[in-house]
Amino acid sequence: MAKRHAAPPSSALAKSSRARADQLVDAVARLKVAIASSFYEMGVALGELLDQKLYAVLGYASFDALLEDRELLSARQARKFIDVAKAFRRDPAVMLGPEKAYALIRYCARTELRARTKCSK
Repeated sequence: MAKRHAAPPSSALAKSSRARADQLVDAVARLKVAIASSFYEMGVALGELLDQKLYAVLGYASFDALLEDRELLSARQARKFIDVAKAFRRDPAVMLGPEKAYALIRYCARTELRARTKCSK
């Protein structure tokens, strides 16, 4: 648990500011959880856009052009999310998080264990 700093002076403005600060911290904590789990759904959606070439019906010559023009994600990050969504079920992927799940995929691919382990679905 983080250290708590001394409470600010107890004026009405300070109390109002404290309440707002607490609301913002709570909001960030809730959104952090959403980020941690939404990467998987993003990977599924991005994978469909890529695999079915749906970027073309939106007028883009490539998947990367869509990502860049719409300012969605970097192509590298999008492909990481896609790889994780293709290799894992949702719950294990979310438990690991995007970076650890992707690292496990890369490890399995490099060591040729993918076919003999449960690295994939």
